[in-house]
Parts: sequence; C-alpha cells; structure tokens
Amino acid sequence: MLNMSKKILCYLAFALITTISFSQEVDINVFRQKIISYFNTQPDSSYYFLKKILKQHTIEPDSIKSKDLNNAALYFWYQNKKDSSIIYFKRSLSIGSEKNNIGTLINLAILYKRNSKNNKAISLFENLLSNKYLTSKNKGEIYSQLASLYSLKNNFKKSKDNFEKALPFLKDAGSSNELANYQNNLANFYKKINYTTSHCHYTKRVLRII
Repeated sequence: MLNMSKKILCYLAFALITTISFSQEVDINVFRQKIISYFNTQPDSSYYFLKKILKQHTIEPDSIKSKDLNNAALYFWYQNKKDSSIIYFKRSLSIGSEKNNIGTLINLAILYKRNSKNNKAISLFENLLSNKYLTSKNKGEIYSQLASLYSLKNNFKKSKDNFEKALPFLKDAGSSNELANYQNNLANFYKKINYTTSHCHYTKRVLRII
C-alpha cells in the first residue's frame, strides 16, 4: 500500500512539472510574439517581455537564444539605441548557426548602412554571399542593398551590376516587399545619374507594387 502511494505521488509530481513546463513554454512563445508587435506602439511592454525571455536563456538551445538576441537588437534599433542594437546583433551572431545568422547579418549590415558606415555594410553583404544557405529572396535583397550602397559611393558601374544580379532572384522569390524596395532603390539610382525618364518609370512601378 505504501509503495502504491509513493508511485501515485511520483506520477502526480511528474504531471505537475510537465504542466508547468508546457505552460512556461506557451508563455514564452506568446512573449516572443508580443515583443515584435509592441515595438512601435508599446515599447515599455515590449521591453518587459524581452527581459522575461532573456531570463529563460539558461535553459534554451543556442538556436533559440540567437533569434531572441536578434529580436533584442531590433527592439533597441526601434528605440534609436544603435550602439545597444549592434551589441545584441553581435551576441546573436556569436552563438547562431551559419543558417540562422543570415537574417541577423542582413539586419546588422542595414543598420551600418543607415548609420553611414557603408564600407562595413558592403563588407558584411559581400561576405554573406558565400553562405550556402541563402535563399533567392536573401540573394536578391543582398544584391539590391549592395547596388544601393555602391550608388551612395558613386560607383555606378558596380551599382548597376548588382541591380542586374538582384532582379532574377527577387522575381524568383516573388516577394512584393523586396521588389518594391528594389524598384525604389533603382529609381533613386537613375535619379542620381540623371536618367529622369527611367527614374519616373521605376517610381511609378514602386507605387503600383505598394
């Protein structure tokens, strides 16, 4: 009888632990969704959920940690805390896999670009092109960003070359957002080199895509 009671208690304890673990996992997943959705509207709430998630990192695999750290970097980016954003991007990259790091590297390169650190952005994008896990969308976005960066540096030949490389990948990916960004960058490129007709043409195409 005593042994039976012990077994029942063990089963109950196991069931309770499993239920708590599952509940925590569900809560964390909800927190992850709220972090991003609250970036603009409720930054204090977003930061609250971010801290909750980071506290769980002792029991999370690196693949999950790297994504959370990338989201932390995006949070600080939205709050215009660029130095903190760079720190979290680099922390994410230090533990992420080659595949998981693709999005983080693209984000970091774009942040460098927006801070006028164009050479750093170009270096990151060009090194990333050797990543074997890149999708068509990734390649299209990278070439489009490189084209824009070289245009900013007045290297119009390299800019044009990268625009030409980007388009087939973006068409293959079928991403309307990336195509719109591409058309916008291309319109600005033609504007910069005073091809007014082409600039107007691509500006109209951007408006249709959006």
